[in-house]
Amino acid sequence: RSLDAVVEDCVNAVGVDVNTASAPLLKRVSGLTQTLVNNILEFRDKNGQFRSRHDLKKVPRFGEKSFELAAGLLIGDAAFLRTLKASDYVSEQYGLPTVEDILKELEKPGRDPRGEFRTAELKEGVEEIKDLVPGMVLEGTVTNVTNFGAFVDVGVHQDGLVHISALADTFVKDPHDVVKAGQIVKVKVMEVDRERKRIALTMRLNDPLPVEGESRSSRPAPRSDQRNASTRGKKDFAAAADNKRQTGTMAALFEQALKNKR
Repeated sequence: RSLDAVVEDCVNAVGVDVNTASAPLLKRVSGLTQTLVNNILEFRDKNGQFRSRHDLKKVPRFGEKSFELAAGLLIGDAAFLRTLKASDYVSEQYGLPTVEDILKELEKPGRDPRGEFRTAELKEGVEEIKDLVPGMVLEGTVTNVTNFGAFVDVGVHQDGLVHISALADTFVKDPHDVVKAGQIVKVKVMEVDRERKRIALTMRLNDPLPVEGESRSSRPAPRSDQRNASTRGKKDFAAAADNKRQTGTMAALFEQALKNKR
């Protein structure tokens, strides 16, 4: 019942396109019964699209009351509504603020009130870990944030790690202050260990690549306090990464935390 109520509120807050809406969706519109919904669909099949709200009155059993309740939620024409002057419709029954609100609401059908939903633009041709090359700058999605850094999905079926020391150009005490799960970020590939399926990333795009034969952990962090604060985190990640293929990141970290506690 709660879900039904939420869906009904959404439909009546946004409206629907009467020319494309399904029967279950139309049924959520205030003023429409199942009989009216069936009549609307039958009328639409026989006569084509509704071109104006007045066409709704041609639907069998679509009376004045139903029209009053539902018509405003079924068809929108924002361009036409903007040509109207609210003051022309003021009466003793409806004041100017009311008319302005009505005109604003009539624009809603077909409107999507949600903010823009953006996903990471994955690089074409980079689909597996073998496609990664140090120095690549990629866009990815943060999948998990831990005390020692953040895991980022760059589209190769294996999350890479941005260590806490590589999250920003300034000292980072808590990775949660810099990134959050679901965030879209740009990262540079620093190292790729295909055998162990480890990917080292950095959000500091100007970081130099490691010299061949030099491990990333052996290079100095930008600040000594950053390096000292993250030493234990590196060890935890190393242990967790070995288990990740079998148990998943969160489970591996949990297991390692228990070992440390003992």
